[in-house]
Amino acid sequence: MNKFFLIILILIQFKSFSTDIVFSQTKIDSLENILQTSGEKDKIFFELYKQYNGIDKFKQEHYLLKSIENFNSKTKTLFKNNIFHLLGQFYYDFGNYDEAIAFYKKAINTAKILNIDTTLAAEYNNIGMVYTEKTEFEIALEYYNKALILNKKHKHSVGMSDNLSNIGMLYRTWGKLDDAIEHINKALEIDLKYNNKNNIAIDYNNLGLCYQQKQNNKKAIYYYQTAVSIDSSNNNYTSIANYINNIGLIYYSEEKFQEAINSFELAIKISKSQNQVKNSALFLQNLAALFSFKLKNNVKAFEKLEESKKICIENNFTDLLSSIYYIYYKIYLAQNDYKNALNYYELRSQTQDSIFNKESQESLDHYKTKYETEKKERELEVLKKDEIVKNLKIKKQNITIYSISAGLIIFIIFLIIIYKAYKQKYLAFETIKIQKDEIQEKNAELNQQNEEILAQRDEIESQKNILSYQNKQITDSIIYAENIQKALLPPKELMDTILPNHFVINLPKNIVSGDFYWSKTVNGKIIIAVSDCTGHGVPGAFMSMLGTAFLNEIISTNEILETGKILAKLKNLVISSLHQTGNDYTLKDGMDIALCIIDYNTNTIQYSGAYNPLIIVDNKQLTEIKATKMPIGIYNYGKNEFETHNLKFDKGSCIYLFSDGYHDQFDSITHKKLGKNAFYKKLVDVSGLPTNEQKEKLLDFHFNLKQNSEQIDDILVVGIKL
Repeated sequence: MNKFFLIILILIQFKSFSTDIVFSQTKIDSLENILQTSGEKDKIFFELYKQYNGIDKFKQEHYLLKSIENFNSKTKTLFKNNIFHLLGQFYYDFGNYDEAIAFYKKAINTAKILNIDTTLAAEYNNIGMVYTEKTEFEIALEYYNKALILNKKHKHSVGMSDNLSNIGMLYRTWGKLDDAIEHINKALEIDLKYNNKNNIAIDYNNLGLCYQQKQNNKKAIYYYQTAVSIDSSNNNYTSIANYINNIGLIYYSEEKFQEAINSFELAIKISKSQNQVKNSALFLQNLAALFSFKLKNNVKAFEKLEESKKICIENNFTDLLSSIYYIYYKIYLAQNDYKNALNYYELRSQTQDSIFNKESQESLDHYKTKYETEKKERELEVLKKDEIVKNLKIKKQNITIYSISAGLIIFIIFLIIIYKAYKQKYLAFETIKIQKDEIQEKNAELNQQNEEILAQRDEIESQKNILSYQNKQITDSIIYAENIQKALLPPKELMDTILPNHFVINLPKNIVSGDFYWSKTVNGKIIIAVSDCTGHGVPGAFMSMLGTAFLNEIISTNEILETGKILAKLKNLVISSLHQTGNDYTLKDGMDIALCIIDYNTNTIQYSGAYNPLIIVDNKQLTEIKATKMPIGIYNYGKNEFETHNLKFDKGSCIYLFSDGYHDQFDSITHKKLGKNAFYKKLVDVSGLPTNEQKEKLLDFHFNLKQNSEQIDDILVVGIKL
């Protein structure tokens, strides 16, 4: 088990919790009786709403609407604000976004009357969340910014953090990941400054989600693990299982299956200890999918699925039950067991139908309640109009009395205003005198502070110069390392001699590269390799130099001229040199490689690959010779030998060897990877051109695709016209 997870497991004192909902029919009956005589029916209906909390959401909606129906002149604005807010939240949870917005706007109006900016900011934030769900991002952003301005005004740290975090997650949904990371980092900065413990772990988890979406799995795992550590130290275990499950999904995508299994099992154990039964069922499904679809261990998969199914049936989790049946269906379909596959496909369809019928009935009950409430409101409006007419008659009779009284009052007020104006003028003069003295004192303080600021500026400038010098030293060292790495590559003169029609595209991500190419001639045969080592930058460069040295050693000392055996020897040297044993504590670095031996005397190519394929284009027809799915390095799954392919070639055909950097580059406009299919199409398009023009076309295409966006990996492409 990963060392980090082992520490977390020790820290958590697993306890099982159970939640019992107290539902008192006696209390409800008592409140119903009070309704007959109470003058504050709005308050009674609100109490009835609370009695149904967590039991019947449509009863809750009914009593909230009844409370609004019974508002009167004595109903306090704060109480109204609370009711409108709760209804907004109800409709948001129910997915009725237009109704949610309508009630949140009523809550905004009451918040303005109350003149409580933090409450107003909260309602703006809620409307932003609704528009985010509606994918109307620009409107959502407008409301989030309104909330942020008010919270900044009152230095409300929790409010500012929530607004910035929501904006960040909006940008993530929008696909603007750099903007998302910027805003979530601002939220994290506030939470760390004010020690908002409940938010810090959430911020790190959100950063993990963004970097996972950017496919920067290393950073994503770091942020997820940080979130786990923080919630563990705060004894807040309710979210830890989700964070660890996210880490498991990354390992799943990277095909690091043992790490994924460890993560899912730990997430399941934590969720069970916290009585998070729905999470337990979901994580069990993830584990089952891994065992079946990746490790082909259906015995384990069925064991986890049955455990998840039992939880779903006991708790009526029909949505998760549907996905369980779907996994069963896919497993049996892959086994050609069509009878069981059909059975589980029908079970899934029935489950989905039951979900739809339940939602339809809930929706019908909802609109029925709403119709009855609106009918009552119309009746109440008629009564209010009759009351208004009656009041107008009374007011008309009192106008004369009020007019005379108003005249006397206005005269008295006028005298009071004159007196107050004189008094205010005198007080203003005294205030100005006091302020003048305070300003003089402040000026003296400011002069002192100015001297301190100048001293701090000089200190900062000195530190800046030191950092600049250190940065230059490091950069110069890496540039020198680049010269060494280039010296180890085959000289251009040699490549031009043995392969006159070839090109090399070598674009390191960070000065030095984890990709390298290597060539040698033995007995009139040309050996050429293109390799992609673990990592890039300085770590990748070290691995590339190791790979070059080992290839030279293998060919010079053994004269092995079979590509599969060369790769097998290379793999053994890497494992031995890095002391790899296959456990969780040893290095798992290695390399992917494509290796060819070209014999112009017999017009044949011998090829073997570790994950990296060979592409042959002959007369615009592309053939992909697939590699063995096993890296050069320690590997506990799959094959143990590298397959050797012996191929004939026609004069004028082209072969291409490459790392994954070119086709993994993101399009700056669509924010999607180029992908292998588009890359292969481009190779077919340029294959008829001379090799120097092929190189130019491929470089132009890459730079037009990337534009100003970041290069995500080292790029190496070698093309040879035979």
